[in-house]
Amino acid sequence: MQSGDSKLLGASPLARSNPPSEFSTAWVPLFENLTGADSSNDWGLRAAIMIARYRRAHHQGPTFAELFEALQISLTPDAGSDGASAKKTAWREVYQFRRHVAVHWRRLGWIQWDHRARSLRVGRTFSDASHAWVSAKTDK
Repeated sequence: MQSGDSKLLGASPLARSNPPSEFSTAWVPLFENLTGADSSNDWGLRAAIMIARYRRAHHQGPTFAELFEALQISLTPDAGSDGASAKKTAWREVYQFRRHVAVHWRRLGWIQWDHRARSLRVGRTFSDASHAWVSAKTDK
């Protein structure tokens, strides 16, 4: 990270370590586990490994839902009432939760994506680590 990047990250509403206020309070411990300083690199690595395997098998990236399902991170929306509007709002919260976590892993360099569907791919941190691992393995 360059010196100017930290200022840009601090200005972003997604660059905070606290979970956004729109999350269900039941999801706060999960958010802190997935993005915390002690565990976010482990989760980011797991996500990148899953994406690499998925892309190898399917020749396209997984969806965010498929990624979180493969990582066994289950989020059950709290619909509150049975109305269609409440269900839509509940699923929007699940989507936003997944996106906030994924943005954190992207900032760490584990994963990347663009505006296209199924564009999830491994990030620079994962690529560099895997190239170093393969290089060290072949040097023996």
